[in-house]
Amino acid sequence: MARKLPFLEELPALHNRRFALFDSLRALAIISVLGVHIGGPSGANTNAWYGVLTSHMNIGVTLFFLITGFLLYRPHALAIFNKSAPPSVGLYARHRFFRVVPAYWVALTVLAAWPGLPGVWSNEWWVYYGFLQSYRVRWLFSGIPAAWFLSVEVAFFVLLPFLAAAIRWAVRGLKPIWQLRGQLAILIVLGLVSLSIRIMVHVAGANDYTNTIAACFMWFTVGMALALASVWWDWREWESPLVRLVINHPGVCWLLAGGIFGVMSVNLPRAFVPQTVLAHSMEYILYAVIAFLVMLPAVFGENAGGFPRWVLANPFLLWIGKISYSIFLWHQPLLRVIAERGGGGIIPGAPYLSLTILIVPVSLGVGWLSYQLVERPSLRLKDRRSPAKACGHDQI
Repeated sequence: MARKLPFLEELPALHNRRFALFDSLRALAIISVLGVHIGGPSGANTNAWYGVLTSHMNIGVTLFFLITGFLLYRPHALAIFNKSAPPSVGLYARHRFFRVVPAYWVALTVLAAWPGLPGVWSNEWWVYYGFLQSYRVRWLFSGIPAAWFLSVEVAFFVLLPFLAAAIRWAVRGLKPIWQLRGQLAILIVLGLVSLSIRIMVHVAGANDYTNTIAACFMWFTVGMALALASVWWDWREWESPLVRLVINHPGVCWLLAGGIFGVMSVNLPRAFVPQTVLAHSMEYILYAVIAFLVMLPAVFGENAGGFPRWVLANPFLLWIGKISYSIFLWHQPLLRVIAERGGGGIIPGAPYLSLTILIVPVSLGVGWLSYQLVERPSLRLKDRRSPAKACGHDQI
């Protein structure tokens, strides 16, 4: 019989562990995405002095990618360390489909009918319904523009079982510590390859490939590496000085994240404008670092207190996180309608504030309706006849 790690023998339910503060991480991510999208039609991203901050709030997308990498790879890491069966591919595919597809297809169809989305009912309808939007620049601004993110997410969903199987094969037979090091080495290499691809795409001006899985994959690898650390130190957190620091002083993580974000925003060009190779690369890397630091207090010592965890435990923030996917799907086209009808002028001289006051309650209301009417019923289908433990930690 294969030997299990001592600290895992007592934890048969770890596959089902729920990270209680992760919904609030999603809330922070969607708030950030709202912030950058409001900055577009309001002109803040390009013209306002505070646009150096709002234009970089697209870091919310990076945070979403890290969360996905963490939650979906963690069951595979646990299975590798514990020498147990990997998550069921069939149940994994079922869960991914019902988690993502129904809510997106409904939002895409309804929004195409009103207020209207270019491209959705053209002869390229298959691009938008097929999650292929990230593979051509001309497709990015049709359909639901933000759905390029879903195109990358779905590509990761498809890739992950094959990648996890390859990693499992590569580290088979090794002692646990070398399994850890081997997985980390593979993830570091893949992250560096992704960074190299992103740099080459930028240098070549091949904009069609900027928002593809290959050019965004480093963000997933950072989340996957954090999942490795989470499994390795689970119930042994006090053995690591760095993990103890995160548990006892979570504010340090957020102070560092905020400091890096501020320095980056002031010193790098605003997002969505031409950038040098160095600036583009630094933005890509620093987004990952900031998102990583923001996540740490929710991964380690979630019940240990401290200001970040107090914020993340806020019920309203947790509620926003629960409906964040529906907010993501609906807010951008509705924001466009509000902006086109003069919503940015309700407070003279403050278009960003005006649009924020209007779109936030609309997004929350429509997001809640979408969650209740579409997303929640599809989640019930996702879990029917498929216990969560069969496909690992299923919180996403």
